[in-house]
Order: sequence, then C-alpha cells, then structure tokens
Amino acid sequence: MVIPMTITIDNPTAEAIYAALKQVPAKEVTRLREMLNTPEAETIQEEEAAWYQASSASAARFFDEEETH
Repeated sequence: MVIPMTITIDNPTAEAIYAALKQVPAKEVTRLREMLNTPEAETIQEEEAAWYQASSASAARFFDEEETH
C-alpha cells in the first residue's frame, strides 16, 4: 500500500530540508542521494523542448534561404 505524503518546507534551509527528509522512507532517501550525486539528466520535457527549438530554428533557416534564392 502506498501512502501519499506531502512535504511542505516554508523556509528551504538545509536544516529544514534535513528535518523533512527524516520523514521520508530510507529507500527514497537513497534514491534521492543517487540523483543528487549524478550529473543532472535532462527530463523528457526538456529534451522534447530542445528538439522542438532545434527543429523550429532549422525550419526558419530553410525557409529564409528559400526566400533569398
């Protein structure tokens, strides 16, 4: 059974975050530690946004070149 858990930190100091993390299951703290110790990975949304920007820029250049020829 999964029990929903909401953590709200009004003043996000290291001490407040540490106190909140004491409430988180050890398995999740371990996963969080691994995430914090690895280079930031792109999320799917960030990757899709980057591809969209590259595609849009490429299309704009293509049509600009077509208009000048």
